[in-house]
Amino acid sequence: MSLAILCPGQGSQHAAMFQRLLDVEPAKLILAKIEELTGLTLSNLDDPQVLTENRIAQVLVVGHTLALWSSLSDRPTHGLTVAGYSVGDLAAHALAGAISIDDALKLADARGRAMDRAASECGTMLGMTGIRGLSIQAIQEMASDSSVEIALVNGRDHVVVGAPVAALDTLEAKAEAAGAHIKRLGVRVASHTSYLASAAAEFETVLQQCEWRRPSHRLLSPINGASVTSREQAISSLARQICVHLDWASTMLALSEYGVTATLEFGAGKALTKIMGEEMPSIAARAADDFKTIAGLSTWVARQSS
Repeated sequence: MSLAILCPGQGSQHAAMFQRLLDVEPAKLILAKIEELTGLTLSNLDDPQVLTENRIAQVLVVGHTLALWSSLSDRPTHGLTVAGYSVGDLAAHALAGAISIDDALKLADARGRAMDRAASECGTMLGMTGIRGLSIQAIQEMASDSSVEIALVNGRDHVVVGAPVAALDTLEAKAEAAGAHIKRLGVRVASHTSYLASAAAEFETVLQQCEWRRPSHRLLSPINGASVTSREQAISSLARQICVHLDWASTMLALSEYGVTATLEFGAGKALTKIMGEEMPSIAARAADDFKTIAGLSTWVARQSS
């Protein structure tokens, strides 16, 4: 069996996400670093408003995946395919061995700060909306005379758009009238759109300062599913994806073309597992949250990657 590790993005965070990692010795240094960067106590994440703050959420999501990875007793050293959704791409780079865990956490913090600055400079409140049940072309036509941009393509009829909230209000009304299912996301930025172009430029400068290594696992970009094999590619992909749309559907197709037969969503929640099941039913999709214990998760990963 060929296994791919999928690292989730923002939106997967929740109050209990770190509970089973708190007493895992190998994870403790990472957990301490997360607390240092966020100012939070991971055993007491009881403020939902704080959890949705852009910078905080990005550090929590990346940090959780890294802490979970560190907790495995037998981590594969080669042979995996790794892909990260949005900010999860930073965690994917660390799991693939391209950057250090410490740098991945610092980059998540810097990325969030840059995005927050860019959003505030827009002078208007930004947001994002998930739309299901309409083709990409139909959504593009609805948004053709507005400031709405497609941010994420998750499937043939599943996209996320970003824009000023007033423009989202208008598009949502049109999409609902056309029979689409609408979900306004709990974010105050428009990730993966041109509204955050200045953040991409700022973040690229930060990325240039990091130490990079050739990945020990196959690493796919969430922009288009392309394989990332060099420092230049990594910096370009990680910076550009802040302000260009992500074609996660193409990334899932690339998994199939590389012969992946099973995926494991390596973080909190099961959002990517659900998308895989809907769009790529021929690939067995599991989530770390399916496993009751870290030991059980570790054993399963070792078996699939042996």
